Amino acid sequence: EEDDEEEVSDLIGDNTATPSVWTFAYYQTFFNVDTNEVLKRLKLSFIPTSRFHKVVKGKGDLYGPFWICTTLIFVLALAGNMAHYFSTPDSERGSWHYDFGKVSLAASTIYGYIVVVPTILFGILYYYKATKASLFDILCLYGYTMAVFILAAILCGVAATSNAAQWGIIGTAMLSSGAVILLNLITMVSKKIVTMTILVTAAVLHVALAMVCINALSFFLQIICSTE
Repeated sequence: EEDDEEEVSDLIGDNTATPSVWTFAYYQTFFNVDTNEVLKRLKLSFIPTSRFHKVVKGKGDLYGPFWICTTLIFVLALAGNMAHYFSTPDSERGSWHYDFGKVSLAASTIYGYIVVVPTILFGILYYYKATKASLFDILCLYGYTMAVFILAAILCGVAATSNAAQWGIIGTAMLSSGAVILLNLITMVSKKIVTMTILVTAAVLHVALAMVCINALSFFLQIICSTE
């Protein structure tokens, strides 16, 4: 019976030793952040400096990135459906229905991006033994920098401006978040010879994300073009 209790204690991380990656306690540490910490990291994600990594180093969380990306997914899906609804003629709105496919597409893209891209970058750094950050630090960086796209999506939804303005909003979000990512990635690389590979890879994949966001908001662009 004592052995069973000890086994359960190990599983939930009820011990003083560093928890194993196979225990719940190990992953609980990445959600153990308070509101002030989340807000501070969120603020730094909008400022193109390398301060984000200096604050987060060794203390990366997944709580903020999870809720930021979840919010972005629903904002993108809602924006696309709203635009589709308002572009539908009054006589056809009675048969209009919500397209849940947009939620699935947005979720696959956003969650996939913040998991796959940091993993690829960390893999490159680990292979060349050039990393000064953990995988979770990189995941944290990418997750928080998605916040600017929430603002961009909202602006695209409330500002019925020109086609160029819509692209400008997404482009500005891409440059802002991209600058934060690149400036902080530089501080995570211990070998200069690997820096350019990391930066080019990150930049290309970030541009690809921006293109996907533009595609997700394409309904807005179609409405604007049709009214000009």
